[in-house]
Amino acid sequence: ELPTLVLQTGLIPALTFYLSKVEKEEVYKLVLEALEAKVDKSKLEELSEEDKKMVREEVGGEGKGYTTLLGISAYMLKQLADMYKIEKCKNINTIVGFVECLHEIRNNRGKEVILEKQFMKFMLEVKKLFDAFFREK
Repeated sequence: ELPTLVLQTGLIPALTFYLSKVEKEEVYKLVLEALEAKVDKSKLEELSEEDKKMVREEVGGEGKGYTTLLGISAYMLKQLADMYKIEKCKNINTIVGFVECLHEIRNNRGKEVILEKQFMKFMLEVKKLFDAFFREK
């Protein structure tokens, strides 16, 4: 679980771990675009069957969900970084952009501590939602 990992290792190491689990950057981009309301129903309908299969494989199943949570994390981090004027976090729509954002945060320990606390508050709420929606019956 991401919140637990952040508490144990810190924000940057936890997100770096999640980055290492992403197999398809296209899915990361799609999740982030959906959260930013840049994906409408027509864009999803335009996906080929192969792309839809790729999304299902990357997002669902045992041990999956890293990409989805990373996309949610990136979206939240982008919002927080904007509030705290962290310039390199404006373009986290690619994995390289996300890594550059993490480097900039790491280079400012004061902002890293503040972002981590704010990030944790948000992710604990996300966890509650995930638990409510995906609770085993």
